[in-house]
Amino acid sequence: MVHTLWEWDGERLVGWVGSLVTPMKQAHLERNPYVSCNYWDGVEPYDTCVAECRAELLLDEKSRHEGWKRFKSTPPPLGYDPAIIPQWQGGPDSPAWGVLRLDPWHLRVFPGVFAKSGGATGRILTWQEA
Repeated sequence: MVHTLWEWDGERLVGWVGSLVTPMKQAHLERNPYVSCNYWDGVEPYDTCVAECRAELLLDEKSRHEGWKRFKSTPPPLGYDPAIIPQWQGGPDSPAWGVLRLDPWHLRVFPGVFAKSGGATGRILTWQEA
């Protein structure tokens, strides 16, 4: 489970994740730089969506500081103070802090289904990068 902060820059949707840096995560993303993010609103009719993304773990000083500032300066519930994570209490220079950049190439929104009626409440929306 990750806390993703999505931003629209006027042309593209970009996702940001404060990420614990581990050798396993680094090796996985070097071999397979893709992630799938699933979202469920938890309220009937239970709409869901999926974001298929290219993922890049950013560990350079500039990206780590910008990522820290991005999360800390965004109001809750989207933003948060990364220092609440024990491994990140050293701030953006902590060796355990990294920033995962998500660039979606496929998005899909699924309308929920009412449990009582069994009917769909909307249409499926799909976007795919050209």
